[in-house]
Amino acid sequence: MNIPVKWAYLAVFVGVCGHASSEFFARLTGVAGPEVSVWRYLIGAAGLLVWSLMRSDTRDLVTPLKEDWRILIPLSLLGVSLAYLFFHWSLDFASVIQVATLVTTIPIFVGLINLVVNRTPISAVKIVTGVLAVAGVAALLTDGYLDVLTADGNSLWGVLMAVLCAALVAGYSVIAKPLMVRHGSMRITT
Repeated sequence: MNIPVKWAYLAVFVGVCGHASSEFFARLTGVAGPEVSVWRYLIGAAGLLVWSLMRSDTRDLVTPLKEDWRILIPLSLLGVSLAYLFFHWSLDFASVIQVATLVTTIPIFVGLINLVVNRTPISAVKIVTGVLAVAGVAALLTDGYLDVLTADGNSLWGVLMAVLCAALVAGYSVIAKPLMVRHGSMRITT
């Protein structure tokens, strides 16, 4: 896809704002768990489908499924659908700030999974920044609230679901990368 850099940055910014604000809207609307995942998934998929079909280079959405369905379908179910479900379910138990903070650990999981799957070494700088990031997340999540976090146990379930969401998304990111290189990210994502 050849678009000017300024439009690419704007598209990423709008996407991040939309994605980051979804948990707040989920809390404000009172809709919880699977319902939010389904609506978010359907609206996002419809938008991606329209965008893909508008572009001639991304219209062929069937070829990736024909060639790589054995990996693409389970990967999509686990790395996207189940991850979204855990993300929204975690909001039923943990605070928005806890969930949002834990989901930002996806890059750490990407590095670890990439090490295991592709044998890509982790540089010393990444190790140091990863350890500092984990310490920062731990400080943010437990800063005076450790008693609240473990008081009834529900918040702990939400935190565990958010961590599982981050790990699933990271696994999808690492394993789907060769498919995205072969077929294009828009065709795999849609």
